[in-house]
Amino acid sequence: MFQLAQNKIDVRENIIYLAIVIFSILWSFAGFTPQTAVDGGLIVSGIVKFPEEFRNNSSIYFNGWNTLHYLAGILLKLNFSQYSVSWIIIFTSILSLILGIYYLLEVLTENKLFSLIISFIFIITQKHLGHVDYPTLYISEHSYGMYTFSLFTLVVGLLAKKSFLIAGIITTILIGFHLVAGLWVLFTIIGILVIFYIFKINHKLSFESFRKGIIIGSIPIILSLIFFFSNTIDKDPLDVAAFNTYMNLWDHHRNITKFHTNYILKTFIMLLFISSFIIFFKNLKFEEQVFIYFLFLSSLSSSIIYVLYKIYPNYFPQLVARAMPTRLVGLHSIIAYPLILGIMIRLIKLISNKYNFNLKVLLSSFFVLLASYYSFFHNEKNVFERVYAKIDQKILAKIYSFKKNVFIKEDDNNSKFWIHVKNLNIDGYVITNSETSNLTLRKGFKPYIINNHFIDHLPYHPYTVSETKAIIEEIYEIDFNDPPRKYTGAIKDRWYKSIFENKSVENWNEIANKFNISAIILPDNWDIKLKKTFTSGNFNLYVFK
Repeated sequence: MFQLAQNKIDVRENIIYLAIVIFSILWSFAGFTPQTAVDGGLIVSGIVKFPEEFRNNSSIYFNGWNTLHYLAGILLKLNFSQYSVSWIIIFTSILSLILGIYYLLEVLTENKLFSLIISFIFIITQKHLGHVDYPTLYISEHSYGMYTFSLFTLVVGLLAKKSFLIAGIITTILIGFHLVAGLWVLFTIIGILVIFYIFKINHKLSFESFRKGIIIGSIPIILSLIFFFSNTIDKDPLDVAAFNTYMNLWDHHRNITKFHTNYILKTFIMLLFISSFIIFFKNLKFEEQVFIYFLFLSSLSSSIIYVLYKIYPNYFPQLVARAMPTRLVGLHSIIAYPLILGIMIRLIKLISNKYNFNLKVLLSSFFVLLASYYSFFHNEKNVFERVYAKIDQKILAKIYSFKKNVFIKEDDNNSKFWIHVKNLNIDGYVITNSETSNLTLRKGFKPYIINNHFIDHLPYHPYTVSETKAIIEEIYEIDFNDPPRKYTGAIKDRWYKSIFENKSVENWNEIANKFNISAIILPDNWDIKLKKTFTSGNFNLYVFK
């Protein structure tokens, strides 16, 4: 009889995991976007070769250690397509998010089916606590930030599930994907273990399991570090004045002065719920409390850092500022609402047991109140319009995206254009704009002189500022010391389109000779004074002889 019941539980568990995997697969197609980590894979694997001069771009990847780049490079070398590698990154991130939320809710609510449904709802609605200096990302082209949120969420779920071995492995992997966030998670967990050790609370089993996980997770980290140190390239001397100019005038994230009051208040409310859990469930074993203490310490410490940085930014060393410490307060943004919901249900069950109230009535009343709040206590007048908008934005839009990403083929003219670019026999750089930078690398397999989408790598690689400044000033003719708009962290097309169109053939040839430029790729509606080598109707290619 016991064996039969156990088999039913196992079947139910397998069905739930199958549902999670299927949902993750479908959602990964629906939310597909090419990943920046694949760019690193193309470069570190040597599939796209960058010239020796002006290594402001290649230095990001050869002198910036990130395990994601090496994993992407290995897959690309094994003939996985860029689409496949990007999809794998998105799929594993979404899977991690769902599992993290599901594990947390399963532990708190003790109801698998409810936890599964609520996990799907959070992924579909993309509900989170809010954005701070760094946005909260469910799915994004920014692989590193996306993994930061998903793996942090997964670690919380694993700690709640008492899977300390796997939590240790994932924590170490996170260090390789995002050094700052990974180290934060690692030292927060170690801090909890140390505190409990000081107070002589037995946690030997959880500590040993976590330590073994760290050792296992360190294997790919060590291998990637060996590859990294074997392939670093020379660095230019640091231009301190130019770097300070970038930090003061160009950088986006570190110049946000807004104090996100609502986010901090919501975090405070979350901390109150966490505190209530600690108080009312203090008799739980240490292994059952690790996740809640982890969230308490992480969210409280990061909030304090955030507030101090906003009030006293000049007291923080530049090295700390470059690491963007205010991003840490955003780590709990996705897991916060599931946590609050789970604790509320756990408290309702406690009240039901203690005062002999009907649990179904209490839970029904709770969800009616929750639905009423959503329906009537918002600025929007019509609840039905708001529900329709959510369905349109979160579900119908994803269905269209799924159809587009899976069934709609790329324009033949564009395909022919990028095949032509790929087959070009050139050994210099390509000048691009914001629309063609990524396409030139990913589809044309050619190196750009600068990625117009972002130059916010500079805080992590300050030695590249001299070349970046020279390119911005001499090719794009933008005054580095006086950008048209501050704090963009990018080069906007509107700043230089007319400049490009007014350059003479002689100007272009001088630039080509000085910066080792072999070609220019721009949108078709840009009219520059050079002869077109090839066109698709959307893009034009200009090749220097």
